[in-house]
Amino acid sequence: MGAVAIAGADDFRQVYLREDSMLPISAQSLVEDEAEEPAPAVWLVGAHGGAGATTLAHVLAPMGDAGCRWPAGEENPYCAVVCRSTAEGLERAHQAALQARAGKAGDIVLLGIIIVDDAPGRTPKALERKISVISEHFRIWRIPYLEGIRVAATDELAVWEPGYTPPETGRRFAGKKTPPVTDAPAAAFVDTAESLFASALEAYELAESGH
Repeated sequence: MGAVAIAGADDFRQVYLREDSMLPISAQSLVEDEAEEPAPAVWLVGAHGGAGATTLAHVLAPMGDAGCRWPAGEENPYCAVVCRSTAEGLERAHQAALQARAGKAGDIVLLGIIIVDDAPGRTPKALERKISVISEHFRIWRIPYLEGIRVAATDELAVWEPGYTPPETGRRFAGKKTPPVTDAPAAAFVDTAESLFASALEAYELAESGH
């Protein structure tokens, strides 16, 4: 099994990219030739099957679903890796991020990693430690476990778009203080979307300035 040492790891914790864990790079554009929609602002890359990239790409309208591969030659090269908060999911996301940092993911710009909680309640300490290690080198966004996502079809979920305005404060939905995810995107989706969109814009402006 080949491994590549990654610059930036401290003296106490060697970090290696396992070459047999690298995600493939798309052989062609992921945007259809006759697509009427604008090109995705950010591509969501699944670190593994069932990571949640497809669901997030639907809920976060300006984002695109890249599947478990890196986009190539796209108008917007900005990417975020998506994973579940399991030991395997975190390791695969870490490896994907290391692949990008090592320059082995094509022409993409990695913004960070979106971790989707796989269960309600507290994350086990061992997994929190792993997340802490990853966060030392890559930006992290967290999506909590949302029960409503389990019982709704993806195309029924409410969508966030730039300029989104949340429902009026204090308004009640069927006896609940917060609306169901089919009526309005969950606050965690909104916070992640706004931060991710801002990160992509910042990266674009930085590239345009020549820095």
